[in-house]
Amino acid sequence: MKKNCAKKFISLILAGGMAASALSGCGSSDAQQSQDTVSAESTSQAAATESGEESYFNAEGYPICDETITVAVAGTYDGGKNWNETTLIQEIENRLGIKLECTVYEQEEWPTQLSLMMASDELPDLIIHASISQTDANSYGAEGYFLPINEYLEYAPNLSAVLEEYPDYEAAITAPDGNIYGLSRINAGEGADIELANRQWIKQTWLDNLGLDYPETIEDFYNVLVAFRDEDANGNGDPNDEIPTGNCVVALQSAFGIFSTDGRTIRQLDENGNVYLADITDNYKAFLTFMNQLYEEGLLDAEAFTNTFDEVRTKVSEDRLGCFAFGVPYVVANEDISFDSTCAWFGGLTSEYNSVATSVVSNYINTSSVRILINAETEYPEALVRLVDYFYTDEGATAAIEGYEGIDWNYVTVPDISFDYQIRERVCPEGYSSSEEYRYQKATANEAFNVFGCGPGYQYELMKLATEDDLQVLLPDYGWLVLVEEGHRRVDQVIETFPVLVYTPEEAERRATIFTDIDSYLGTMRTQFITGEADIETQWDEHVATVKSMGLDELLSIEQAAYDRMYGDQ
Repeated sequence: MKKNCAKKFISLILAGGMAASALSGCGSSDAQQSQDTVSAESTSQAAATESGEESYFNAEGYPICDETITVAVAGTYDGGKNWNETTLIQEIENRLGIKLECTVYEQEEWPTQLSLMMASDELPDLIIHASISQTDANSYGAEGYFLPINEYLEYAPNLSAVLEEYPDYEAAITAPDGNIYGLSRINAGEGADIELANRQWIKQTWLDNLGLDYPETIEDFYNVLVAFRDEDANGNGDPNDEIPTGNCVVALQSAFGIFSTDGRTIRQLDENGNVYLADITDNYKAFLTFMNQLYEEGLLDAEAFTNTFDEVRTKVSEDRLGCFAFGVPYVVANEDISFDSTCAWFGGLTSEYNSVATSVVSNYINTSSVRILINAETEYPEALVRLVDYFYTDEGATAAIEGYEGIDWNYVTVPDISFDYQIRERVCPEGYSSSEEYRYQKATANEAFNVFGCGPGYQYELMKLATEDDLQVLLPDYGWLVLVEEGHRRVDQVIETFPVLVYTPEEAERRATIFTDIDSYLGTMRTQFITGEADIETQWDEHVATVKSMGLDELLSIEQAAYDRMYGDQ
């Protein structure tokens, strides 16, 4: 079946490439209660074949296999780490009876290695941290490379429960032919909004130094930036070394009613479920006009859209940048987590274009990077589906991101808060500089099995239960988590961005050309409008006409078809 597909696959890889994944999470959801249907203790009930002979695996309970089976695994993750030496891989063998022999490839070499394995019919039994899109997984699955997992759902009660509870997830991972070949991550559960929130920050210490309140409107924010520019906001005695704001477009776009984590080629839905491009609307024109004002008045970092990570790190660590976008403040500042208390979460501004204070969070389903694929020709399809299903349980989802209780972490009581709460505390054995280094190097396979969850769920749940006073107690130790929770308590609504869509092979091929051209053009014009190289008042109509002439209607029709196919009946 696959002999005629190899050349086609290689050409697709060379033409389109494959996206790498960097998100994290672990599980906490009502759907996980389904794990009660599969006892964590072995029932020693062996599955039977039609002939009545005992099978190699147990249809229920753990271990999955009484006699350990060995399966080949491949995946990608930078850092040269040996997954075979991690607690997770070793405990899968000890607890589940499946020995995983893992080969890990650097991300740069992974696309080539995967294409060679497929072309030569030498795929391993299991691929984890696969780092291909759901669209590609569906296409190659239909060609016979990957197992249709849905045909084995009788052995996956936990996954089945998740699919039932979250129909959007089922729609997102189901191929046009009706099969489920690749499993992407779903971030669901208490506190998912913290994990998925836009992470942009304003220096609280600068506001305090100048006696300023947190800005609530776009006008307030402009006045704050003027004060940051003209006064000694960082308190070092030099009123001229402050850069008022860097690239914080997500929060600022939201103020103008554009709810996306994308800076350009921004797809949005109107009230009737119709897809449109925000980049050619009056709202976006107003946003660009405001950004141009900031640039012209020296309120926006002149290098905001070209800064490297190291350049941002320097500016933040030297306390010269008043607002900045980065996942975790203390990481970019190269400090410990106590640095986060110098910041506040930035977002929820309003304007005449949007009167509702809004936080934008990424969609809770991530189909841009598939995590798990099973070889269609594996000897052990049932056992591997059961293994996959394990990572939709509480224990499995936690193990994927944190490791195992008593080995990699232990429960401890959170001190000095108004309620009793036990939290997982990571261990830090001798030879490791921190518990995070231990988790990364030894406990887990870098979230390669993390298909269900929202990050360290216990931390997020703690934030949700905490009172305002509790949050202040927790701030020194939990930093940015507290800041996001505080910010979300200020806003009126938290909404998801436009969902990640899955396209048919024909749609994906045609879309790639149109989208790339439009996206490149919009990126160029955004920079030119903000910097004043292009005049937004005299060139806007021509700009809109140019976008439309580049195939916008066809692009939107592809987006609409994919959206309707996935979500139209909901």
